Amino acid sequence: MPALVLVWHALRYGFVTDDAYISFVYARNFAESGELAFNLGDPVEGYSNFLWTVTIGALMVVGIEPEISSQVLGIGFAIGTLIVAARLSRFVSGGWPSWWDALPPSLLALSAGFACWSSGGLETQMFTFWVAAMLYSYVRADAEPRWMRKVGVLAALAALTRPEGLLITAVLGAHRLIHSAARDRRWLPRKEDWIAAAIVLAVVVPYVVWRWWYYGYPLPNTYYVKAAGDAPQGYDQALWKAGWYYVWRWSWQSGALFAAPLVLVGGLIAQPRSARLVLGTCGIAVGAVYLVYAASVGGDFMGLYRFVMPVFFVVALIASLGLRAIA
Repeated sequence: MPALVLVWHALRYGFVTDDAYISFVYARNFAESGELAFNLGDPVEGYSNFLWTVTIGALMVVGIEPEISSQVLGIGFAIGTLIVAARLSRFVSGGWPSWWDALPPSLLALSAGFACWSSGGLETQMFTFWVAAMLYSYVRADAEPRWMRKVGVLAALAALTRPEGLLITAVLGAHRLIHSAARDRRWLPRKEDWIAAAIVLAVVVPYVVWRWWYYGYPLPNTYYVKAAGDAPQGYDQALWKAGWYYVWRWSWQSGALFAAPLVLVGGLIAQPRSARLVLGTCGIAVGAVYLVYAASVGGDFMGLYRFVMPVFFVVALIASLGLRAIA
């Protein structure tokens, strides 16, 4: 049912934002000429969603227009996130099916921001799905270490989709070390942790090397335009001010501010060795770090908070667990 609600809700917006056409032009040139460039013969990395762009380009090769493929993929990945939310809710609550497991995906399906950016033509829901699946695999890995390999694969996919994927990977890596030291008095990573790290490096390092060789710079052009170089006096302060306002408006309009007590109950009040505590502590860490990062770059100009979409998932899931625990 939440999936049907989401499809209806997303189609109520049903749009392609103008920023998506930047990726579409890159995808078209990639499909037709094999060049990931906006202007053929002049490679400049003006996108920050590599995996999304090449996926759209691959579908253009077989004749699927980007205005269609981006909408189908966006809603498809959003439904995938709903499924992950339900499964993770069930897993951390003991593995028995319950109507409570429908609450996190229902909150997401009813969220204006989540539904809106299931449309739009951008990589938002692809990235959110990788992050959600990575959190699910990470929580499973606490009891079943083999799941760390899946964490590595999903972290690599997230990093190829958006640069923030590496930030979330770093947060989970730090959480893994701290959690193992605090609970098990284990100070060194496990074998499966090294394997997960190796998977990420095996994918990301060649990609960065290729990007540097192809475009001539280690980071996307958008970074050098927006964040690098000399800035006018007071620019950094203005950026932080705008960023914190963005985070505040998101927390108010999305309801996250009012859900914060439920997040604390759902995430931190649990048995020491429970899956719920692992999810709660790593989820809160990911959400907090991601919001600070969003504030540091000034937030985003687009409506309904596309930039912090992975935090929607964290809040809906852990707040639902808090409400379930109280009930």
